[in-house]
Amino acid sequence: MFAQITQYAENTDILGNKYVIEQVKLTKFLPDSTIFVYQNKQLSQISFVDVSNPFGILLFYRDFNTVVILDENLAQYYSLNLQKYGIEASAVCLYSSEEIIIFDEVTTEMIFFDIINQKINTKKYIDVNEHINFIIYQNNKIYLFSDNKVYIYDYFGNLLKIKRINVLSWCFENGLWQEKL
Repeated sequence: MFAQITQYAENTDILGNKYVIEQVKLTKFLPDSTIFVYQNKQLSQISFVDVSNPFGILLFYRDFNTVVILDENLAQYYSLNLQKYGIEASAVCLYSSEEIIIFDEVTTEMIFFDIINQKINTKKYIDVNEHINFIIYQNNKIYLFSDNKVYIYDYFGNLLKIKRINVLSWCFENGLWQEKL
């Protein structure tokens, strides 16, 4: 998973595959030296990549309010323009193999969206008065990251706690987001 991709970012998934993001291009390096590349110049720069599921990789293009899901070979099998549903997303992440979580900054709602049936399953109002940079789902918790706070919600979207943080103190290791101590 990545946040705020500016020019270059990289990460590794739970299978040991390495991902490199360079503005509009995602490259996947397998441990056996096989390389896969995905690029979509029409959607401009990739804003966020979620590799928590190596068989369903999520790309978020904030400038075009679009989510793309890729298979393990980086072939696109799903594309969703969120404007079609009246959603203005600032952050998106995988929730399951069939559902994504979207944070709509205009309505301040956490939206659970069924990508298979292309419909909104649930909307939950969130009392957040700041920009959410990225969102993560892991261990049955939803983490919304602003510049200096993380809002932690349970599986159903109920607030558990708000923690002041330095976003740069969080890293993705061994398939999980963790706070560096």
